[in-house]
Amino acid sequence: MYQKCTTFTRQSAGGVPLHYEVAFLILLVVMYTCTKRGAFEMDDTLFVLGNGFDIHSCLPTRFCQFRKFVCERADINPGRVYNDMDKLFPESMNFQQDPKGGLNGPYMKIWIYLLDSASKECSAYDPDKYWADFEEDLGGLPYEDVLDQPEIQFDSEGDEDPFQTGEASQSMEQYISVNMLTKELREWIENVEETSPEIDKNLAERFKGHNNMFLSFNYTNTLEKWYGIDYTQVTHIHGFVDNETQVPDTIIFGHKDNDSYNMPAPSEEYMSDIDQETLKPVLDIISKHEYFYKKIMASNLKSLFFYGFSFSEVDSPYIEKILKSITTSKPIIYINKMSFEAGIYYLKHVCAKLGLNAVFYKISD
Repeated sequence: MYQKCTTFTRQSAGGVPLHYEVAFLILLVVMYTCTKRGAFEMDDTLFVLGNGFDIHSCLPTRFCQFRKFVCERADINPGRVYNDMDKLFPESMNFQQDPKGGLNGPYMKIWIYLLDSASKECSAYDPDKYWADFEEDLGGLPYEDVLDQPEIQFDSEGDEDPFQTGEASQSMEQYISVNMLTKELREWIENVEETSPEIDKNLAERFKGHNNMFLSFNYTNTLEKWYGIDYTQVTHIHGFVDNETQVPDTIIFGHKDNDSYNMPAPSEEYMSDIDQETLKPVLDIISKHEYFYKKIMASNLKSLFFYGFSFSEVDSPYIEKILKSITTSKPIIYINKMSFEAGIYYLKHVCAKLGLNAVFYKISD
């Protein structure tokens, strides 16, 4: 005959088995400890935001809106394409005598002509023209059309006078001012900053987390001012404009390639200088923000979140440097729908080159 075995389990006063109660208390201690250490927080995320983020927030930051701002300040119709100098200066190239547009009018008319003439993908006033297109256009501006071929000047003995020829050329060169274009851009951004955006509550929720980092390619402070992100979490890689603090910051834009110009001296030398001014010094910018990449290396960063970023060629070194800096070999990468096709094509290529086994997700706009 088999003896019936009975198992007895000690119970607490509340009737719960004692070993369950002990296990639950241990779990509470572990959870408290992990929470204090941040172990139950989401993996650190780096949000990379381009102009599409500001547009999504209903801010008027399209390139065509900047062009409209400049045209109106120069007293010309923003609905026309100005790829013919005669449309801007019908009588002559004597910019100084131009009656319209005030003091800055001639400068900005020249830039409108240069940008309209260089536009490749779409019309300069097309809403679909990206800032990336604008930067690419800067690498192929038809400066020679503006400067024309300066008339050769001769001295009293009938010999060519290079100095006088240079003087004649420089009277036109002074109107191709990168500083003036930058000034217009900064003043336009100041106007944009007066606009109240529409906050995307879903994005705002995603942004939460004191360990999250933000790399913004925008000149606005939308993240800090409207989404409540601490400024220490945000890196404005190309600078920004802040109306409230009036903190001066250089805003950076430019192209990737450095074209050579087939023009007579000294115009060729001058145009080379202009081209250098519109060349984006990406490697120098990366060096300047080395602290940002070191912060990535020291973080628990496992997720990248791209929103409204165009993945332009000129900005690709920034992204490759990020992927080189992360410590995980299996990053999770989110890309918004509008940028997904270009983003996944580029990022898959870079991840394969770096030996990263990334997982990609498309998110709705």
